Amino acid sequence: MKINFTKNEYHLLVEMLAVADWVMHEGHAPDEIKYKKHRELCNKIHSFYKDFDAKNIIDADLEKDEYSETDELLNKVHDGYIAPYKEEILFDELSYRLAQRDIYYEAGSAVYEEMDPMERFEKTLTAQGLYIEEFAKSGLENVIIKLSTEK
Repeated sequence: MKINFTKNEYHLLVEMLAVADWVMHEGHAPDEIKYKKHRELCNKIHSFYKDFDAKNIIDADLEKDEYSETDELLNKVHDGYIAPYKEEILFDELSYRLAQRDIYYEAGSAVYEEMDPMERFEKTLTAQGLYIEEFAKSGLENVIIKLSTEK
């Protein structure tokens, strides 16, 4: 089977691979065995960089037959996709978890555990809405964490 790409499609594919690579490795060291096949496929796709006039987005080590994204591309991917995603997910996840915590403390552990899952979900979404509004207004400005001094 053969797949034909235009120059623009190839560049877009390389961007998408960079985003996928970030998702797979964010927050932990890459597990070489687990991701070996992914890395090999990326390397194979990157190896066609000359055919698609992509010297500005792919760095090549021809002696080792290894290819990687340029800093220019990684910066573009970070600024265009990753940073906005992280900003969005931060407030979504934080607001949801704070709302869950509030419902748990308000109801008490026994009542919370016995609560109908749909009721718990609806209460959490309602409480989450308050946090989303606050984050939209103030970002993290009003977030205060009381650090425990107990050891």
